[in-house]
Amino acid sequence: MIGYRLPHVLVCLAIPFFLPAQPTWYWQNPRPSGNILLGVAFGDPTHGVAVGEYGTVTRTSDAGQHWSPPVTVHPRHLNSICALGPATYVAAGDTGTILRSDDGGLTWTDHSFATTSRIASVDFSDANNGIAVGWSGMVLRSTDGGVTWNAINSGTTGYLYGIHFSSALVGTIVGDLGPNALILRTTDGGATWDPQTVTAGQLRAVDFFDDDNGFAVGNSGTIVKTNDGGNTWTTLSTSITNHLYTVQMLDPGHIWIAGSFSSSFSSDDGGATWTTHAALSGATTWALHFFSNAVGLLIGGTQGTEQKIYRTADGGDNWDELTSDVTGAVESIRGLHFIDNDLGVACGFNGTLLRTEDAGKNWELLPSGTTNNLVSVHFPDATHGTVVGWVGTILHSTDAGATWTQQTSGTTEVLYDVFFTDANTGWAAGHTGTLVHTTDGGANWTIENSGVTNQLFSIAFLDANTGIIAGSNVILRTTNAGATWTPMVISGELREVTVIDPDHAIIVGWNGVIYMTDDGGATWSDHSLAVNRNFLAAAVHGADTITVVGESCVMFHSFDGGSTWQRQYDISNEILLAAQYAANGNIWATGDKGVILSSVSPDEVTGITEQPVPNDQGLQLTIAPNPFGPSTAIRYTVPAAGPAELVIVDQMGRIVRKLVAGSLRSGEHSLTWDGRSDNGEQLRPGVYFVSLRSGAEQQGTQVVLMDL
Repeated sequence: MIGYRLPHVLVCLAIPFFLPAQPTWYWQNPRPSGNILLGVAFGDPTHGVAVGEYGTVTRTSDAGQHWSPPVTVHPRHLNSICALGPATYVAAGDTGTILRSDDGGLTWTDHSFATTSRIASVDFSDANNGIAVGWSGMVLRSTDGGVTWNAINSGTTGYLYGIHFSSALVGTIVGDLGPNALILRTTDGGATWDPQTVTAGQLRAVDFFDDDNGFAVGNSGTIVKTNDGGNTWTTLSTSITNHLYTVQMLDPGHIWIAGSFSSSFSSDDGGATWTTHAALSGATTWALHFFSNAVGLLIGGTQGTEQKIYRTADGGDNWDELTSDVTGAVESIRGLHFIDNDLGVACGFNGTLLRTEDAGKNWELLPSGTTNNLVSVHFPDATHGTVVGWVGTILHSTDAGATWTQQTSGTTEVLYDVFFTDANTGWAAGHTGTLVHTTDGGANWTIENSGVTNQLFSIAFLDANTGIIAGSNVILRTTNAGATWTPMVISGELREVTVIDPDHAIIVGWNGVIYMTDDGGATWSDHSLAVNRNFLAAAVHGADTITVVGESCVMFHSFDGGSTWQRQYDISNEILLAAQYAANGNIWATGDKGVILSSVSPDEVTGITEQPVPNDQGLQLTIAPNPFGPSTAIRYTVPAAGPAELVIVDQMGRIVRKLVAGSLRSGEHSLTWDGRSDNGEQLRPGVYFVSLRSGAEQQGTQVVLMDL
């Protein structure tokens, strides 16, 4: 295989099994992402790319000490990645997904193969020749750098999980056929494959130091090795019982393996004995990369622990965790309210209270004084806020959420939602028709008669007198400031009501339910979507922009007040429970496992000093200022006269501005970009990519458009 490696160090690692004006989402918690990473590759000693669930891509320019904010480049899981050169990568994943990047992972082109099968691993023997393997005996071959692919006969219907080229002609595939190991070998660059004899359990990954010396690992601690190019394979007897998903040979004596339960193991005697290194958080390691026997990375994650990246500089004696979760225990974040463009409060299970003063770039965990689950927060003004939750819990703040005191609700029922019309007058709705009311800022709460025993999940007022409650098979409405409530029987689990203006509101619920009103809630029209997902929250910005979120990170956007809807492809599998737009158009969404997503680009983007990707092609590209607003200067050099293209690409891989398209003289050039698209629209603040191509050569870099 090719790409950067110490002599015979594995570059291509993989999971052994298994583009309208929509917001670009960034992970504010957990960081760098809640999506599990499944593969990693390095194009040189410092520059690398990791890929994972839901098309997640993150990059490093300092040998894995820091990672760029992850972006979603494709809706499918990316299970494997391989470096073809310093800036060229091929990634592969579910349903035949194959992507190629020629600018260090900044932008990607789709070269997918038409199949429903999962690609588990991809590797290249040189810049042109590569093999991708997957389920049902699938073997795909490319001879043009991953641009086109053809299926070849593998001679098996087994599951193929790992592929590694030890030289230009010699490669090895591992997998299983039922409970037994399966090994295939090529000596003609992947044109044909022959089975090898092995007596072992299911195999998940393989690596060779040279054409003769190799290791393969798999389920239940299976480790096999060969010293004769696979003519014979020896099963090693060890005390390791973990499923093993990744292996790397630094030389015939030094080997690293890792897998389930975050444990990693190393051998310095060719596999005769193994040293166990400390388990790290219980997360599964899907891929590893060691630069030397001392310095290396483990990447992965498990549902419930989310993405994990660990780095060691002392051979595994100590590990630095490069991921974080502000809640400390991936708590479900159920309530969210932004007071202005920067100041926000979120609440969640086990008394979790979070606060930010910088639009979520940093969240502070606050003492709440309770371990009860907190599910909703509302501020009627810049200083007064109320949080409600289980067991009738009510907390109140008079200092913009900096500190909180407990109030007495008069009930032990779950309070699902709270809404204040001013600093003094507020309502909370909850379990089996529970309704409580205050007129003195919560100093005293009175239990009111809702007239129903339905679950009441959400409450909002369109003005001081007109209020709406949404619940289980019911909508309640008041036009006299809550003195009386009139029920409207309506089928469905209605989970949130969100006010657009004094006449308009939206209710969302299970099974794609959307109801909208244009007469203050007197009547409701059905705008439900044919989607098998439960909507749990809605956010609005002005009269036209609406976003609904829910189960499995489902997101739909409307930009015409709910007349039409666009689905944004999934960027995670977590449940989203709350969402809100700020006045400046930024949006946040929170949910299970401590998820906080936002359109606000994190500080890590601007803080990274990215070393330029090594480029011997003569192209040069600089941008200053960066970050910028409202405009920035782009200076670039092309080595030879001829066709050239300079484009701006968004996080979804779409070209939003074509700055240069035509023939250029050789030498230096410059221009100014004003942050607008080809149709003259001002682009949303966030991260964009500048891609320069001259002939077959390409260079790219990242640019941050700031919110003005």
